Order: sequence, then structure tokens, then C-alpha cells
Amino acid sequence: MWPESMGAYREALIVAPGDRNLLLGYGRGQLAVGDFAGALRTATQAGDQDVRGMLLKAGALTGLNQLAPARALLERAQRTAPRDLDVRSNISLVAALQRDPAAYAIARAAAFAPDAEYSHIRNLVLVGGITGNDGAATEDGERRGLDPAEIG
Repeated sequence: MWPESMGAYREALIVAPGDRNLLLGYGRGQLAVGDFAGALRTATQAGDQDVRGMLLKAGALTGLNQLAPARALLERAQRTAPRDLDVRSNISLVAALQRDPAAYAIARAAAFAPDAEYSHIRNLVLVGGITGNDGAATEDGERRGLDPAEIG
């Protein structure tokens, strides 16, 4: 329900316009509804001094098809937080869009981590489809508990 939550963030930002947590939440909503240019403006306002800000800005850049700067930012985030599965999963998505043959292995490592979440597993299947690893992605997705209908 991103459009509804964005309304709440806009209201909260009227009261506290500089609140970074609100900006980051609003920016995530912008990404979710496909407002990548708006998300980039919000990310710039929030700053990219931490992983949350870097992820928001990289997501906006990816949505705007600025893959090289998005990947560079994600790699910077990975140096800051090498174990962060969101960062690693997003690197795999950008790598897949760049046709990097390592993309599926990166996604698989994140999706099979003991603390992997649904989004990491879903991204594994998505990266598998983008990179032509449909069979492996289907098998891996099922192994990690995704419904076969969802994988398709």
C-alpha cells in the first residue's frame, strides 16, 4: 500500500521536513511506485552517508537506467557493510542488467544465506530470468520455499 503510506510520509514531512528517516521512507515509496526521478531527489536530500541512503540512491539510479553509477554506489555500500544481504542482492540485480555473468552467483549467495529474506529469494529468481538461468532459478526458488506459481 505504498501510495497510502506515501501520503502519511508527506504529512509527517510537513511537521518534520528534515527528518532523515521520513525522507528515506518516502523515497522507498517513490521507488515502489516507479517515481525514480523523485526518489533520486529524495535520496540526494537524505544523503548517502550510510547503507540505507546508498540503497535508496542506487535504486533510483537503477530505475533511471544509470547502471554504472548505481553499481559503484552499491559496491561502496558493500565495503561499508560486506555482509548486508540487501546490498548484495541489489548488486546482483544491477549486475544482471549489465549482463555480468557473475550476477546469478551473487544472487544465489545472498538467497541461500541463513538470514536471507523473501526479497532476496525473489531477487534470485528475477536475476535467474534476466541472465537466462531459468532452470536453476526455478529449482533454487523452490528449494528456498517459493511457490512454483510465484516463480513462473
